[in-house]
Amino acid sequence: MHWLLYVMLGAEIAVGYMLRWSRGRPVMAFGVPINSPFADMGVGVQRIFGQCHYWLAWGLIMVAACHAMAALYHAIICRDGVLQRMLPARG
Repeated sequence: MHWLLYVMLGAEIAVGYMLRWSRGRPVMAFGVPINSPFADMGVGVQRIFGQCHYWLAWGLIMVAACHAMAALYHAIICRDGVLQRMLPARG
């Protein structure tokens, strides 16, 4: 589940960059503009990147919500100590 969340976060960032660049605009990263390596790609491609970005964001929200519900299930219903095992070891 963690790897899925990481992959989805990375894909969301990559698609966001491509969406911005498909319009010929730079991406601002830590105050530094990263210019688009592509020319304006047209409305059709922009729409595809926009839809991918939108649905990937909703998918990420749903996976994160399921992950949180699974943690609550283990803490409240199972009481199997999963959350305690995830905490750093005490010295």
